[in-house]
This record gives sequence, C-alpha cells and structure tokens, in this order.
Amino acid sequence: MPNEEDGRVDLAPRAQDWDPLEPEAVADPIVILRWLREQRPLAWTERHGGFWSLFRYQDIVEAADDPETFAQGRPQRAPARPPLEVNPPLHTAYRRILNPYFGRTAVAAMEPYTRKVIGALLEPLLDAGGGDLALSFTYPLPTRVLCAFLHLPDEAWTLIDELSNQIYLNEDGRGGNLELVQRAEGELQAFALRLVSERRRSPLDATTDLVSGLIASEIDGSPPTDEQIIQVLRLLFMAGHNSTTSALGICFLHLARSANIQRRLREQPSLIPSAISEFLRYETPVMGMPRTATRDFERYGRRVAKGEQVFLVWAAANRDPQVFSRPDECVIDRRPNRHLVFGRGIHACIGRGLAEMELRAAVEEVLARTRWISLAGPVRRTSWVRFGVRSLPVRFEL
Repeated sequence: MPNEEDGRVDLAPRAQDWDPLEPEAVADPIVILRWLREQRPLAWTERHGGFWSLFRYQDIVEAADDPETFAQGRPQRAPARPPLEVNPPLHTAYRRILNPYFGRTAVAAMEPYTRKVIGALLEPLLDAGGGDLALSFTYPLPTRVLCAFLHLPDEAWTLIDELSNQIYLNEDGRGGNLELVQRAEGELQAFALRLVSERRRSPLDATTDLVSGLIASEIDGSPPTDEQIIQVLRLLFMAGHNSTTSALGICFLHLARSANIQRRLREQPSLIPSAISEFLRYETPVMGMPRTATRDFERYGRRVAKGEQVFLVWAAANRDPQVFSRPDECVIDRRPNRHLVFGRGIHACIGRGLAEMELRAAVEEVLARTRWISLAGPVRRTSWVRFGVRSLPVRFEL
C-alpha cells in the first residue's frame, strides 16, 4: 500500500459502509461506486464474511502492483485455481507454462474458427429477425471457442455451456440457487478429470494442446497432479465463459441502445477495437477481484488487519475523474484509455488476447451481417460481481 496517511486511526468497531447487493446498488452500481470512491475510498461490507474495498484508481494500481502486501487467493474457496488464485513462486511457474498458449500466434489461429461459430450462432437469429442475443449468442460463443481452444469435441460445448450458465446465473448472491451452483461446479470438475485422464492416455501435441502441455511440464520440480490440472481447467471454464459472456453482453447492449455509436461504427469499422475497450471501461464486466492483506496497514484513517480481504474494484477505478476525462461518458475513440478491465500486475488476465479477439470478431460480424440492431424489449442485468446481461432481446434489420 502507498504511504500510510497521517492522522488518528479509527479503531472503533467497524460499521458497514455499503452492501453491493442492496437494491440500490444492484439497480445502479455506478452511482454507489461513485459515492464510495469520493466519500469512502476504503470501505467495509459485511457481505460474504466481510471484506474491505478500494475504489480509487491510484490506490488500486498500487495494490495490484504490490502482490507481497496484497496476495491472491480467497480463503473461502478451496482448492485454489491456478494461476489466478496462487502467488509467486507457484504463480510464476504456472504463468510460464500457460502464457504461450495464449500468445498472439495461438489467438490468431483461433480467429477463423471463432468467426465460423459466430456465423452459425447468428444464422437462426437473423432468419427470425432477432431474438435474445444473450442466451442465443453471447452465452454459447465463449464456450464453443474455449472448447475448440482445448481441442475438445464440438459436442462437448453443450454440457460445459449448460453448467457454466447455471453457475453464472445463480452465484451473484441475490437469492440464487447455491445448491445448483455447487452441483454444476462438481460436474465441471468431473468433466475436467475425464479430460485429464484422456490426455494422459492419449496426449496431443504439447506445443498446441494446453492440457497435454501441463501434463508434460513440471511445477516446483515435479509433474503437476491431476488435481492441479483440474483446478486450472476449472478456472478456464469459468473465466472463459463468465467474463467474456459479460463483456459481449455489454458490447451489444451499447450498440443496440446507442444509435449514434452504432452508426459511427458502421461508418468507421476501424474504431471497433477502441469502442470495445471503451464499452468495457464504461461498464466493467468483472467489477473487481479480491486480494488478501499479508500485513496490517492503515489508510484513510482506518486499519486493515493481516488476513482480511481487500477487494480491488476495477469498475470504480475505470470511472475515476483523476484519470479519465469525461469519465461518465462513453467516448469510443478515447485516447489513451488506461482502463483496468483486464486487471493489473502479475495477476492480469492471461486470456485477454483471446477475449479481445472474440469481442472484435463478434462485433465486426454482427455489424457486417445486419443493417441495424435495436432493442426489442426490457434488458435484464446481472449484478455483483459480474456486470453483464441475463436477457438482451434485439431486433435485426437486414
């Protein structure tokens, strides 16, 4: 953490400053995040066993760049899912093995298949003149791409998509079916075990197949166990689905509700990559990530104890007026755009390149295959911690 502030530290029993799942926060999280950034830059909530949150861009950058003080991992989740939920040197070993599979060459090789899947998913929607773009397009697309990325048979995507959707739509804490989430997570873990067992029996090219590559690698001087590889796959299944699904929903919501932006991107498709970055800055799909304090520290007149969780709220940082001019406007040609959508520091999203390719290809293909997109009904959103869409009814003009 940056230099601790002078002044008296309030050691009185902490009071709850906010609840990310209260109706007002769910209805318009940007409003409450703005107030917290301005008035409670280090805030406490009793939710999920209690955790602190940081909201200002500079505080969050400095915390993300200090993994010794702000370690990764969530005590309530066991076992950890590498590399996201482990720390150096274990984190370093996993990233060294995994990084090549997410490099530019690997991502470029996935693009033709991604566009083929986009076309297949769009065809029935285009024939019908529209539909729910969330359930019919933005949910299955990341899963199908991920299955191809992992060299799974195409029919595997339906099971993974069903299980991922059950988790995505029921774990936001608003009365979701947690029993269903646990059952779906167990089935995903069983699928991952079957995949690892199959690759051990019949390995693929370890230079292109991530699971075969993990099996052939060493972690801390020993081959990774089935359990370790399974936890990597659990992370990929969930992050590859939930985060990208949320991001796709945000992008198409912006296109459908803003005629000016849609018209401009149709006229200037070269702006699509910067527009996508701005859509996600404006409404950040993964609103934040947790860290665990490894020592006591004081900030803003408050004391955080060793072992307590500190949430880095990317969504609040991405609207910080100290960093972004006109932060509450969606400026699709914003330059520079120093958003924290994909995190920061050693734990920044390993799949960023793959996700950005999917988003760009999806927006390009939808705009190229239609004359206009408009909303055809009420939009239903997801809430903390992923800010995506549950339902996105649209009308296509061809």
